[in-house]
Amino acid sequence: MPHTQGSSSLDSAPLSLRVTFDQVKNLAELVWRSPRDRGVVARVLVRVTGGEQLTWTLESNGQQQASVTSFHRNSIRAKLNTWIKQFPPNGSTFTGFWIKPNPRGDKPIIDQEPPFGPRESPLAWVENNLVGMAEALRFQFSPPGRVMSQTDPVALAEFESYERRQLRKEQKRTEAEERRQEAMARLAEQRRQREQRAAAARKTARHTTEPVRPTPAAARIERLPAPPVPVRVELPELAFQETAFPLPDLRGYFLRERAALWWVSNQSDDLL
Repeated sequence: MPHTQGSSSLDSAPLSLRVTFDQVKNLAELVWRSPRDRGVVARVLVRVTGGEQLTWTLESNGQQQASVTSFHRNSIRAKLNTWIKQFPPNGSTFTGFWIKPNPRGDKPIIDQEPPFGPRESPLAWVENNLVGMAEALRFQFSPPGRVMSQTDPVALAEFESYERRQLRKEQKRTEAEERRQEAMARLAEQRRQREQRAAAARKTARHTTEPVRPTPAAARIERLPAPPVPVRVELPELAFQETAFPLPDLRGYFLRERAALWWVSNQSDDLL
């Protein structure tokens, strides 16, 4: 059984606690003792006093104090935590006993509960058995139970024994269901962790294979304007003329004009 809320106080408390379930007197007894002189510090008797009622009687410092709760698990757990906080016990010195009727004689049978393992809580064991005791003895306070206790005590005892066996079976089924729920929750948590690791691995692989994209700053640097380029315009040399003739024709004209002048000179100047 998993640890309950009071298991941490059991490991650090100085008192020893002995819990006895007496099936002969139909009650449960919780006794706290001092580890020094083994003197009784407190004693609590738990009895079923109604169809849905438990009476808790505390004896401490020579005084008695009674309180009533229902037999529901939450009520029993709350009451146990009250006593544990008031008288914190030591888990290493916790002991549990059973007092059972002896079918072969008058002397009852006393059995000691085996030691609890590191993953077991004594308080959970006390709680489960108080619930079982209440469920088994509640029949006495019903109309058929009262009639049976007056007319056939043996049948009543057999019926109570049957009720206790059924309750133990129900407790085992409940514990098995709790273990199954814990296993399912553990498997779900393991699956979630595996999925997280796989997602992280995929993310890492994607970052290593994808090309590095430019950051906004780098993108702004790439979009800067180009530096200014000097531009120089060189025009070819122009030859100006005072005529509308093309330049090649004008030169031919000058040559023809000079040749004509020479011819005229030859006609009039014999010496030339």
